Amino acid sequence: MDKQNQKGKIIYLEVLRVIALLFVFYAHSGENGLQFYQHTDNAILQGIGIFLAGICQLSVPVFFLISGALLLRKEESIGKIYLHRVLPMAVITVLAVAAQYLYMGFVHGLTLSFRSFTELLYSGGAITQQWFLFAYLSFLVILPFLQKLTGAMKDAKAYLYLFGIMAVSSTLVPLMESVFDLKNPAMVFPFAALVVFYPLMGHFLANLFPAPLKENAGKYIAVIVGTLLVSVLNFVMNLHSFRADGSLAYTQWFLYIYACGLFVWMRYACRNMKKGSFFLFCGSGVFGTYLIETQLKDLLHPLEEILSRTISEYPAKWIVLLLCMFLGFGLINLLKLIPFVKKYL
Repeated sequence: MDKQNQKGKIIYLEVLRVIALLFVFYAHSGENGLQFYQHTDNAILQGIGIFLAGICQLSVPVFFLISGALLLRKEESIGKIYLHRVLPMAVITVLAVAAQYLYMGFVHGLTLSFRSFTELLYSGGAITQQWFLFAYLSFLVILPFLQKLTGAMKDAKAYLYLFGIMAVSSTLVPLMESVFDLKNPAMVFPFAALVVFYPLMGHFLANLFPAPLKENAGKYIAVIVGTLLVSVLNFVMNLHSFRADGSLAYTQWFLYIYACGLFVWMRYACRNMKKGSFFLFCGSGVFGTYLIETQLKDLLHPLEEILSRTISEYPAKWIVLLLCMFLGFGLINLLKLIPFVKKYL
């Protein structure tokens, strides 16, 4: 049995939420963060930057792994899913896009019009990172089918086969294209889609994979060590790619291994954690903090400028990212004291 706190939260899932949000913030950290490796002369910082640029892409997959772990272990009626999950998420999405759009208009001088707002709402949000809201809404729309699917998929071999499909789609196909100079494969892999593969694997790793007990330690250690070896291989490949043409051409090749490996790692690492109140506090504020990311970064931008002059740009960026996260956690948990707001954050 995975450790839960007094409110029934599964501790390792809350830890994963916080890690995933940190990677989200880093993925949006710009020239002095994510892209710092492109213009630094420090070989160590460049290597760290290339490594982090690769693994920070697992943030959204981890969120979908968590969703699958929690939502695919039960079966709900279509009406219940639409009333209690799809509709609230649709409301949040519209309000989040509208709030960001107005913020960009009043603070950053964007010209506002109903036409441009509807275009942004239709095409994925007022800022790039809001695409996740639409991806998650897409997942909720197909949730009834995924719940029935997992109800029938009791055999671990089915999930290993699913993992194999993802390996073909994400690793083997790009490898063939690279070696044989091929493009535009005719084969399609719908089960490798973000909103299908990761929720299904999240359900398997959380609910069907052996519990993190002493007798199963070997399986967990094998997955963790394998993930670390793959991460080293991917880093070397990306380093070679960067030195050859300035790109990180192999970032997406092993993303599914990173995400699933991190999930298993945290489940094992948190097996003896008894209270986890700190991670409950942080985890409960993750979604709301994601929604106000832009505002938090704008608020602390003057501090980042001061720190950049005092130390240097890259560590200053990291300090500000962490401060943004914890400030967000505090604000969101305060807002959650309001009953109506708590329902949506």
